[in-house]
Amino acid sequence: MTRLRRSRPVHEVGAPDETLEAPAATVTVYPDGPLVVRGDFAVQGVDGSDIDTGGAAVALCRCGRSAVKPLCDGSHKIRRARSAAGSSSSS
Repeated sequence: MTRLRRSRPVHEVGAPDETLEAPAATVTVYPDGPLVVRGDFAVQGVDGSDIDTGGAAVALCRCGRSAVKPLCDGSHKIRRARSAAGSSSSS
């Protein structure tokens, strides 16, 4: 299991020191694709070691087929292409 660690403190709504800052990171969920995390974040393995993401954005695998888990390598596209090809030719 991989954890995302926030780099900035989060303030609860209604707290006395409430701030209206933009989130440190955003997560975009792509249908039949990865979770793309952008912004100020760190990815850690279950042992607490940092996983190098190589930049300010990372695609995290949701399909379980990636050879570089927890990162996405596009393997979900291969299965989707095979499924589409198989369904159009089976009439």
